[in-house]
Amino acid sequence: MVNIINKHNKLLIKRRYLILFFFITYFLFTFNVNAANFNYAEFNFDEFTEKNLGYWTDQCAEGGESNEKCKEKIISKQKNYYTRLYKILAAYQKKGITIDDNIIITTTFYGLTPDLLNDDGTNYDDIFGLDNSAYNYLDNDFIYDIDIIPDKSFFEKETDTLDLLIRNMFSYGSSCYAVYGDVTQVQTAEGVVTDSCLEGGTPLSVDGETKCAVKDSSNILTFIEYAAIKLPSILNIFGIKSDKKMECENNINNYPGAEMKSVLSEGKEYNLDAYWKFLETTNYFDKKAHLRTYFMPILKKVGISSMEDFTFNKYPEEYAKYEEEIIEIRKDIISYIKSILEEYGSKKANGNLLNIKNSLFWWPIGGSEITESNGVSFALGEPVTFNVTSDFGKRGDSFHHGLDIGGAESGTINIIAARNGIVEKVVSNCTMADGLSCGGKYGNYIVLSHPNGSYTYYAHLHEGTIEVSEGQSVEQGQVLGKMGSTGNSTGTHLHFEVRIGGDTPSAAINPLDYISAENPRQNNVSSSDLLSMLICMEGAGPDDGGSNYQVYDDSKTGTGTLTVGAGVTLINHKNRFIKRGFDIDNYMYEGALIPKAIVDDIKVEIITNIYDNINSEMNNIGINLTPYQIDALVSRQYNVGNISNFSTNFQQYGNTQTLYDVYMSKPTTASGFSGDVLKTRREREWNLFHSGTYFTC
Repeated sequence: MVNIINKHNKLLIKRRYLILFFFITYFLFTFNVNAANFNYAEFNFDEFTEKNLGYWTDQCAEGGESNEKCKEKIISKQKNYYTRLYKILAAYQKKGITIDDNIIITTTFYGLTPDLLNDDGTNYDDIFGLDNSAYNYLDNDFIYDIDIIPDKSFFEKETDTLDLLIRNMFSYGSSCYAVYGDVTQVQTAEGVVTDSCLEGGTPLSVDGETKCAVKDSSNILTFIEYAAIKLPSILNIFGIKSDKKMECENNINNYPGAEMKSVLSEGKEYNLDAYWKFLETTNYFDKKAHLRTYFMPILKKVGISSMEDFTFNKYPEEYAKYEEEIIEIRKDIISYIKSILEEYGSKKANGNLLNIKNSLFWWPIGGSEITESNGVSFALGEPVTFNVTSDFGKRGDSFHHGLDIGGAESGTINIIAARNGIVEKVVSNCTMADGLSCGGKYGNYIVLSHPNGSYTYYAHLHEGTIEVSEGQSVEQGQVLGKMGSTGNSTGTHLHFEVRIGGDTPSAAINPLDYISAENPRQNNVSSSDLLSMLICMEGAGPDDGGSNYQVYDDSKTGTGTLTVGAGVTLINHKNRFIKRGFDIDNYMYEGALIPKAIVDDIKVEIITNIYDNINSEMNNIGINLTPYQIDALVSRQYNVGNISNFSTNFQQYGNTQTLYDVYMSKPTTASGFSGDVLKTRREREWNLFHSGTYFTC
């Protein structure tokens, strides 16, 4: 058995010298188009072949075949691969979801040269002793319905590797509830009938019905986790030990008298973090014979020839012993793939990769001054500290999943929400005298969930200072509590985490990829472009020739709404002024001067909130748009009041002229507008949606 391993190891090492050369050549000689603008349905294999045949032929010639036979074989096999890939990608693009093809190509090619990737099994058998090929894909026109879970054979036999990888670029949502039963109608002394829960819980919507329940948890699922709930028989195929439904049911002891119910949310979201999580947490890499060399140290220790044989089901005790090491190997492979993409194949302009930063995270330390609006505190000023005392990453023998920001005296520094969200969890019962383990070592802490599926953690907060509660909506810049030193803390600091695609430590990423000390109160770049476009189309309103706008009557009759700047009405946005420390009641008259910086900031907040709402709505129904496409819809909603029926029309027509003719070109008339004003506006919004061109004055 050891001899077999050594044989494979030598053969694999010999071939690894070709791999980096292959990727450099591939990405330098492949047309490098922006995925957001590339129509996958128009992929032309003949043009692609002209740019790559020289390299493909050179590799095949090394195998001793004639150039003519090489060309025939390679062209045939490469055509099968790329035609299949772009056929699947085009199906998603037709529904408004543009996927970065380079990520799929790099994942499937990694560890191979082209002759192995498109081999009929002969070369793979020579090297690995397997009557198989590196990857599987269908040669016909059949495409699985992208909105339906395929049957068991799709997973068991991996009948279409390309389709499998692409499906795992999406995340799904699930929630776990403890359900106590139906609500009871109770009449109060005043005669008001209300929903009441006598046995436990509170009235909640659970899978479309109002029940007496407690929400135990919310989770972001990979496609494989989601599919395992739908098809339990596939649970062990990719090395998944349990699913979220089982985990939910196992929490029954925490809720006496209740029934545990796991509810899957409708829709999916294009989420690259879910893709990397799939590769990290399943045995996808383990089952690839050409990647066996990475797992050789473990295979030698256990005396087993392949990772396909070394599974948790067959060897539970031994596998558990090496599981962390196996995961680290998978992470290494992922890091190699990412580095290749970053250097040669990443489509940095692909709008789908930018969704996580559409509303940029703020530095979580507030300013020294607090303003209040409707009883809610804000600390929007310059952060009082930027002192990073511990970075994200390996720290001694452990791994630090967040960023530590130090401060002075406990209980004095405001901690603010890094972006809009919902309070998912609050732990507030710890004091500095309670020991290091209080709050699971986090001490007093708060967890926020955000519209894009991300989470932020704020830990070690000072006792008695938390100002929010579970289930509450919070705004960016809102005070959550004060910096402290509760839990496993050796001094006053905030432990801040950003988790992408799930609420587990493995989902944590470096917060400095999302927050910036140089730009602590980041604005959405696309919103800034849109603001300029809106000002060009609508006007900025009168000003004093300097740094102030003048308040004006939008009807110009003396009976309209007091407005300032580019359409910011004073009465409708009173709370936004107040939380910035500006008492708008003193400016409720025509001609009043209000600083442009405050008005423009409010305008950006307004359009950013519309942006987030549209983005969340589109993601929930499986439509993934670029930032500039969402900006076009923001402009439309800001003017028309809604984007009703957009999703239906977009799913039917895509980003085509028909979409403009049927939907985006309307309406062109409205009360108060004359001539071609609205027609021109619709054309400018279409230019932005269709080609990313912001109108400028």
